[in-house]
Amino acid sequence: MDLLKTILLFSMLLSSFIIKGESSQLQSFEVVCLGSDQKCVDFKGDVQKKIEEGLFKDSLKDYFNLLLFDNSISRFSYSIDKKSVLHLNISFYKKISLFQILHNTNIDTRALERIVDLSDGSFFRESSLEKAKEEVIKYFVERGYSNATLKVKISEVNSRVNIEFTVSTGNFIKVKQVKIISESDTKSVELIKRRFHKFQNKVWNKIDVKFEIERLSADLFSEGYFSSNVKILTPRFMKNDFILLRIQVDLGNKHSFSFHGAKVFNHQELLSKLKEEIKINLGYFKEVDLVNLVIKMYENIGIFNTKVSTYKNLGTDGTGQAFINYYFSINEGNKVVVNSLSFAGNLDFSIEKIKNIYFNNASVLIERGFLDLNYVNSFTEIVKKKYLELGYVQVDISSPRVTFNEKRSRVDIEYRIKERQQVNIKEIAFIGVPSHYIKQIESILVNKKDNPLNVLEVDKDLEKTIKFLKDKGYYFAVSTKLKAGEILKYDPSFTSATIAVEVRLGDKVTYNNSLVSGYSKTKKIVIDREINFKRGELLTPEKVQKLKNRLSSLGIFSSIIIRPLLDKDTNNYNLLVQVQEKDFGTAFFAPGYRTDLGYKFSIGTNYNNINGMNRIGSLRAQVNKRTSYSSFDSRRQQEQKDMLEFSFRGNLTEPYFVPKIFGRRMEGDLGFSVERKRYYEFDADRFRIAPSLSKSFTDYFSGSLKYQFERINQYDATSAINNDDFNIGAITPGISFDFRDDEVSPRKGSFYSLSVEFANPFFGSMNNETIKVNYYKLVSRNRFYYPYKDLVFALNVAWGVQKNFSNKAKLDADGSPITDSNGDVVTDGYIPSIKVFRLNGVDIVRGFAEDEINILSTGEDIGDVIIRDSAYFTNFKLEARYSVSDTFVLGPFFDAGRVFVNSFKVLDLRTSVGLTLKYVTPVGTLDFDYGVKLRRKTHNGVNRESYGRFHLSIGFF
Repeated sequence: MDLLKTILLFSMLLSSFIIKGESSQLQSFEVVCLGSDQKCVDFKGDVQKKIEEGLFKDSLKDYFNLLLFDNSISRFSYSIDKKSVLHLNISFYKKISLFQILHNTNIDTRALERIVDLSDGSFFRESSLEKAKEEVIKYFVERGYSNATLKVKISEVNSRVNIEFTVSTGNFIKVKQVKIISESDTKSVELIKRRFHKFQNKVWNKIDVKFEIERLSADLFSEGYFSSNVKILTPRFMKNDFILLRIQVDLGNKHSFSFHGAKVFNHQELLSKLKEEIKINLGYFKEVDLVNLVIKMYENIGIFNTKVSTYKNLGTDGTGQAFINYYFSINEGNKVVVNSLSFAGNLDFSIEKIKNIYFNNASVLIERGFLDLNYVNSFTEIVKKKYLELGYVQVDISSPRVTFNEKRSRVDIEYRIKERQQVNIKEIAFIGVPSHYIKQIESILVNKKDNPLNVLEVDKDLEKTIKFLKDKGYYFAVSTKLKAGEILKYDPSFTSATIAVEVRLGDKVTYNNSLVSGYSKTKKIVIDREINFKRGELLTPEKVQKLKNRLSSLGIFSSIIIRPLLDKDTNNYNLLVQVQEKDFGTAFFAPGYRTDLGYKFSIGTNYNNINGMNRIGSLRAQVNKRTSYSSFDSRRQQEQKDMLEFSFRGNLTEPYFVPKIFGRRMEGDLGFSVERKRYYEFDADRFRIAPSLSKSFTDYFSGSLKYQFERINQYDATSAINNDDFNIGAITPGISFDFRDDEVSPRKGSFYSLSVEFANPFFGSMNNETIKVNYYKLVSRNRFYYPYKDLVFALNVAWGVQKNFSNKAKLDADGSPITDSNGDVVTDGYIPSIKVFRLNGVDIVRGFAEDEINILSTGEDIGDVIIRDSAYFTNFKLEARYSVSDTFVLGPFFDAGRVFVNSFKVLDLRTSVGLTLKYVTPVGTLDFDYGVKLRRKTHNGVNRESYGRFHLSIGFF
């Protein structure tokens, strides 16, 4: 009986547990959603997906806690009825599409519109509105409008908000009079007073007066009033809302300097250095300090024994203002020869080794055998670093002992070294690191067991360890010991040390889902398509950064923040992606002048988020009138025909072309253009339409397929054969491999591309009695980047070949081959001149004009030659790039290249050298290059090539 009761009780408990479990799973939901329509649709879709996966009552809180990381949610609540239906009430912040401040003053409020938290694209919050109102009123009050009032107008358009602040200034305070209070010279004070006349009868603007005082103080210092003091006194109020503006001025003494005997430095260089030192000391100085400063200037460039004497006298300037003049008499010294260089106390480091270090890092003065005191003093740290790299952690190197001879013409330099014992690594202990990773980590570290300790690399080794673990999925791995004393433990004799790498791993982060917030116009699918992680995939900082880069490259977000958040239901992580949209549409007009095109005017528009799907549309028109005819053949140069050129271009890009069929990374593009352009030997009207598809198969490999149809009307040609109409239809497949670390400004890696254009009547090319267009055009471009210390060596190798397949000889009535005026056999087709290789644009050899580099070895321009067989080109560029800053890159370059007909001669290239300056932007580099020809030539026995040439280009290589 007891057994039966036990079985019944267990059955009841089990059934109640099952019923309870079933009832806790939610089956349906209802949503009341306010705000962006798109956000509401996305929210409903996310909840529906979660319920289909299995959403239980006891996990609701955790799920909604994750959901509320969406910073676009303004209000949220939920409830569950007796039928287990989830009721949701959610509101989203609306986004601001326009914020402007309207007023009837000359105050510039554009900066204020950007500062307050109501900028275009930000969320509209009531708290931000109240704070902005206070800021705007304060802004006007500070500028004299003390009775300013504010009216706010808010209007809604397509779930976005327009905000207008209208400021009524009311009564305002004016400056009736300016009074300068000073005990200084009357004439100088009068000149200062004139600077403040512009504030009279104007609205009292304290900010502008402060700016004027700052400018005045700087000018006074520049004029020699080093201890001057200028400040605003409390204004005195007068009748009818006027004030008396009072400025207190204490000029102090005026100083001037004159220098005599200086040859190495000019007056301005010496004066600037003295003023710089006086400014650092807040206007205070002693004559002896200035004398020592001048002597130090000479010693810094290797000139010693300079004698400087000074005295002061009183004088007056042109206005009668008294000043103190400091007269410097300079007797310049000379360079000092280094008589001997010695080292004492070194045992393990030989004299030869230390001297090699000394001269390998030496300045120009040292290399030439002269004393450079700055380098001599800095060498102590240089050689100490070498000792530390080899485990001599207690090395002591004294300051150099510099001994001059009696005439101070020669000097002996001595360094005293106490090497002490060398420290070897006894053990590298890994605490908290999975044992199966230890050998892999050891292999990438600079410090290794039983080797000398390189104390300078300990921190970097720690960083390498953490990076390795993060790359293995331990996203939140950190070192728990950061101080050198915690990481390094020495034995009492300082001959061995233990490195302790202690790590807190955290979870191995695997992907579950994504939470996206901050968008309104953009559809969520645009962001989701870039998040190409699979559920359960390991997340690493590198993968997350690549995602951020992909989202940035869309060009529609001004801010992107991504971080993983734990999902307690799955023990995986959701990626929180917070974005802020930026303006999608731009328009431009650009008048200007180019050496190749002459005067030009461009106008265009671009919109990069059509329908919220990141479709990109652009239109651009340009007209130009040439002022130079040097890029034409001799006939056209002599004619100097006056003719306007124009182009009209449009482009539409679909970033995800039929994703259900082709996947996420297929991009469609449709471009067209209509243009009239002048070429070397002819003018042409040209219509082009070109649809294309491209797909990224992996992070490194992509492919493309392009079809292009062109209708070309060539006229005013020097060669009669080029007065013709052409239809050219071609298909161009291409592939590329990109292993660069950065597309915009790479430091290492490589890039390879190969494309082949096939033009054939099958694709729409011309085929009649005049010409049959049938050719291929293969182009390969390859780039390599090698970092070496502070330099990056960039190499670009490009080459191409094109072959005419319509090479059947034309026959006359007698069956004999027809020949042209040059005696060449006429074929049934040739490569249209407009399609023949020319070195220009990215393929130009810097230092050459287009009409110089496209000359064949025969002396003809390739545009004058009918290509019935084949043509080739090659281009070689080498740059040594040095990053002056994050935005500027400088370096020398070497270029080589040429075009060929029928045969390729790899050694018969034109060459140049020069200097490049690159301005790095988020979308590419702006390159300023000047190239010089290594071997100038004379064409036709008359025309001597130019010495060199300046080039401006965008996104070079």
